[in-house]
Amino acid sequence: MCGICGFVNSSSFSVSYQHRILRKMTEAISYRGPDDQGLEVISNCGFGNRRLAVIDLSPRAHQPMWDSKKRYCLTYNGEVYNFSQLRKNLEKKGYHFFSQSDTEVIIALYQEYGPAAVKKLRGMFAFAIWDNQRQELFLARDHFGIKPLFYYWKDGVLVFASEIKSILLHPQVKRELNLVALSQYFSVGFGAIPSPNSIFKNIYKLPPAHYAILRNGRLLIKKYWYLENIEVGDYSFVDAQKRLFRLLSDSVKEQLISDVSLGAFLSGGIDSSTIVALMSKQRAAGIKTFSISFDDPNFDESLYSQRVAKIFKTNHFSKTFAASQLLRILPQVIEKLDEPLADASILPTYLLSQFTREKVTVALSGDGGDELFAGYPTYFAHKIASLISFFPQDWFKKLTPLVLGIAPFFPLMKHSSNLSSQFKIKRFFFGFSSDLGKRYINFLGPLNISQKLSLFVEPVIKEIGYEDPALVFINQLLKEVFFFDQQKKLQYLDLKVYLAEQCLVKIDRASSFNSLEVRVPFLNPTIAEFAFSLPSSFHFNGFTLKRLLKSTVRCLLPKEIINRPKRGFGVPINYWLRQDLKPMMEKFLSEKRLKRQGLFNPNFVQQLIIEHLSGKETHHMILWSLLIFQLWYDNWFKS
Repeated sequence: MCGICGFVNSSSFSVSYQHRILRKMTEAISYRGPDDQGLEVISNCGFGNRRLAVIDLSPRAHQPMWDSKKRYCLTYNGEVYNFSQLRKNLEKKGYHFFSQSDTEVIIALYQEYGPAAVKKLRGMFAFAIWDNQRQELFLARDHFGIKPLFYYWKDGVLVFASEIKSILLHPQVKRELNLVALSQYFSVGFGAIPSPNSIFKNIYKLPPAHYAILRNGRLLIKKYWYLENIEVGDYSFVDAQKRLFRLLSDSVKEQLISDVSLGAFLSGGIDSSTIVALMSKQRAAGIKTFSISFDDPNFDESLYSQRVAKIFKTNHFSKTFAASQLLRILPQVIEKLDEPLADASILPTYLLSQFTREKVTVALSGDGGDELFAGYPTYFAHKIASLISFFPQDWFKKLTPLVLGIAPFFPLMKHSSNLSSQFKIKRFFFGFSSDLGKRYINFLGPLNISQKLSLFVEPVIKEIGYEDPALVFINQLLKEVFFFDQQKKLQYLDLKVYLAEQCLVKIDRASSFNSLEVRVPFLNPTIAEFAFSLPSSFHFNGFTLKRLLKSTVRCLLPKEIINRPKRGFGVPINYWLRQDLKPMMEKFLSEKRLKRQGLFNPNFVQQLIIEHLSGKETHHMILWSLLIFQLWYDNWFKS
């Protein structure tokens, strides 16, 4: 893991001034790479790098790195897992290498293949290459968006970085709020902003599986990987099990390469347990595994993680925190976030990363398993919705009270501390739509689409436009996969939206803030292509989620791990907003403050607060999203 930054077309500044800019930009993200710093100013271009040394710890792997002929310069963040094979192929073509790093392989690969080189990489990466001969910049981001890459583009000036805070330090970049992105934040996932937008005007995310070329004053952006073009394979279920097992084993094996200490997150769920099980087949006993728990039994998964750790004889490290510690770290996490992110599970993920970093530098994670193999309970809701979509909309309003009365007796409506059965039922009926795009947003977003116009003041609505930007974004993705069945469409949306724009952002920030590298073996292009080439029934059939994955790992894991109900890092924000965070919420969402800010409708927000505090309704998702935005806003626009 590293932090990268740079700029092109700032040559009106002196070389010494460009060095000072680069130094500030790299120091702002020093936690991403505490081991080394590198700066390079080349005519019309400046590159910066903060390095976390993982492969080849010697000075030979210093970045920014030049090729031997001083034509290409690279600043790079990530890991390329197939670099050894790529290196052997390049050596056959006459290339010579002076380090053992994957960094040097990327330069040679680009020298040989140009932009097509990125298609040969298997890993997690974000990098920039400057071609000094052609005066050309190349930017690339990995297939899934595991590693972040932002860029500013205006009036011929391009500034890029791993995080926005570095870009904002460039003197030609102004802080301006992007209202379209703000609207998307209240609809996408549990409060996230999708590529290519960012919360700042003129600052963009390079989307996953894309590269960009700055040539002759023009910026060309191109997609290089098309998961939507995968054809359905001819596999029996048994054959699919065998192939999946091989693919997962190979992916874990290649991600164990490291010159520093390595371990794994272990929650005791099927995904993290699968990764640990496959690690144990590659290495001797004694793998380091890490989990955290809380004093609230609703969020304690320690029995499951300890069970898996015992089976595979891992060197397991566990720590119990008080729920109040999550509240105490909220300000320091928000202070480092340069975009609002309303996923409250970033708080326990931050504590887990901090705890893990005490023992290792690299940790493997089970992220991606739910999206590729259909693990989300919302798929049940969409399946039911598709079956009853022919009923009139008014019918649902009449049915809601009856369903609310019997809901607690159904296992799928099991109560949790944040999501009561009543909340789930209301969200289903009031979020129902025969339009898949609208339904997807309504089921997952902090705010129902129909409520969006009530949230913002009229001048904001006029600038955003009356067509919901989040729905436009979702519908664009659905057009890419119009020939998929509903289940595959939902998994594609979850991969492109929920995983890429929220889960991976959470993991990257929580880990990088603690100088920890996190690897995700499920997110291998070959595995993703295979998963999407299979019939949907292989993944979700009847009432069985993750059918193929569960069947594949039965030889590795006990039944209680495979069949346990899905649980994430639950955070009691519903309770917090009524108790511990009530004063903060009332302060930052006060009528006076909202009127002064001029973004949100004070009457609508106050009504949400009154209903939530009284217990009449549960509005914790939108109120938490508003509170996080206000805390973020104070940090970036009032400091």
